[in-house]
Amino acid sequence: MSADFVPDPPVPLPIASNEDQLGDQGVRTVDRIVSEDRDRRVTGRMVAAQIKCGKSWFVEPTSDGSGWTYRGELRHLNYWLGHSLPVILVLCDPDTGDCYFTHVAERMVG
Repeated sequence: MSADFVPDPPVPLPIASNEDQLGDQGVRTVDRIVSEDRDRRVTGRMVAAQIKCGKSWFVEPTSDGSGWTYRGELRHLNYWLGHSLPVILVLCDPDTGDCYFTHVAERMVG
């Protein structure tokens, strides 16, 4: 026996935005890359990862062409620099699945 559950009155629910879906895609992409890494040494060390996914993060190459320039808000940088764990910033290209990362550090200001 089954029963249908219908709230009375119906409750509005949030809807995942395109940005939410891109964020989820970025997390899955990073998870896949880390899971498939052949170097399986376990160090016991932890890092925090700030993952940004979308074509909009790939519009400004670095001056030497080796990566991408991330322009974010100072309040986020301050949060990352004050975090209890080292933070890496990961930019994910949703079309290719390529990811680029850097350690968030004071040198990034300026």
